Amino acid sequence: MARALGARLVAAGFEDVASGPMGFHYFTGDPELARFTNYLLGFLEPMVPRLAELGFEEARLREGVAAMRALPSLPEASVTQFAFRATARTLVDTRRSRPTLGGLLWRCGHDAIACFVGSGALARRVWR
Repeated sequence: MARALGARLVAAGFEDVASGPMGFHYFTGDPELARFTNYLLGFLEPMVPRLAELGFEEARLREGVAAMRALPSLPEASVTQFAFRATARTLVDTRRSRPTLGGLLWRCGHDAIACFVGSGALARRVWR
């Protein structure tokens, strides 16, 4: 979904679409490494029980969480993440038409901003 976000907004009828990747990279010695690792674990760790229900090995997932939590204490650690962000605009109120992007965004006559990170999605309307 992330790399296709711009094309999906265009296909849904949005105008003035801008889409592109954003990168984040932190490493040992950078004070942001611990903060960013905790941020990522804030949404990754709660996924473990559900992933276990889907058949993934829970013990192995928990080992991964523990390894990630330990990164800031390692002498040569780093974390890199890419996210995709898109902005789009529409002037037409089409709330009565089908929702777009799996029901996350509706063309509502206002600017829309969507930020997709990994396989998770966050979308919100921004009023001007």
